[in-house]
Amino acid sequence: ITGNTGFKGSWMTLFLNSLGAKVYGVSILETRQEPKLKEGRIDKNCLVKQFSVDVRNYEELYACIDEVNPDYIFHLAAKAITLESFEAPLESIETNVMGTANLLEVVRRRNQECNVIIITSDKCYENKNWVWGYREIDTLAGSDPYSASKSMAEMVCRTYYKSFFETSSTIKIATCRAGNVIGGGDWSNYRIIPDCIRAWMNQETLSIRNPDAVRPWNYVLDTIWGYFLTAIALDKGTINGESFNFGPKLEDEITVLELVEGLWENWSNKDFKPCEVIQDDSNDEKEHKILKLNSDKSFRVLGWKSSVSIKEGLAQTTNWYLQYQKDPNSIGEYSRERIADFIKNL
Repeated sequence: ITGNTGFKGSWMTLFLNSLGAKVYGVSILETRQEPKLKEGRIDKNCLVKQFSVDVRNYEELYACIDEVNPDYIFHLAAKAITLESFEAPLESIETNVMGTANLLEVVRRRNQECNVIIITSDKCYENKNWVWGYREIDTLAGSDPYSASKSMAEMVCRTYYKSFFETSSTIKIATCRAGNVIGGGDWSNYRIIPDCIRAWMNQETLSIRNPDAVRPWNYVLDTIWGYFLTAIALDKGTINGESFNFGPKLEDEITVLELVEGLWENWSNKDFKPCEVIQDDSNDEKEHKILKLNSDKSFRVLGWKSSVSIKEGLAQTTNWYLQYQKDPNSIGEYSRERIADFIKNL
């Protein structure tokens, strides 16, 4: 797993370990994840080996993949925050585009049997601010540095597939485009749930800039399960070179304000005001108001569908942070229990 110390990468590491897989991690070890969280969720028992490698470094990436000789590669390493991409556009493009190209070139040069799952984003589509969910055949044309980098990463994948892997008997690839993933353990800046949690842990009121923005929120384990089903389909040979959306059911597409209210319903200490809406149009040109996904193809081809409702997903998310606040040392086992419960309910 590249990017295994990030939000989704942490959950994927623990999930695969729970299933008995031998997991290797590739990541820049400087991470925003809180130290106690990292120790609780990614301990020595979860990984066979952790590589401290920047995916922009082709030679080092080649060396670690050659050492592992993996059956599957899940490529999650990325610069993932839209607003931060305006501050460091070149770094976002280098990491998300050239990092992906480096990985695929390593796989091509080695020419060993491997299934490669590239995680891009729902932001890769040309956003027309319409109310319909984007399909895998819709135009790729992100207009900000982050979104554009994900569109370009998709094009890199398409290029390598058509040029090298379409007729390969050893290498299969697919791309996955998830919506806004929610769940415990996300501490990123410029994301609404971590912003809520940081404020509420300090009993502070959160200011919301874009309360009416609609996003395809999806629970983290639901999303990761979609990635796993993609890998299984690659292994079976039923797909190759294809892309898949993973988003919520229509009734679970809600606004930012509704998301915050859903979190607040489950918060324990309610002795302060949870949020206030402020008039801030400074990021209107940087963040679109509406973004929805159509996941029909994932259901039809992979048999995947969102199984955790937004209400349940928000409850699980809030409870995770409350548990972390209560006893950080228990969060590893608590997270494993959430994975076990998820598997039972599939």
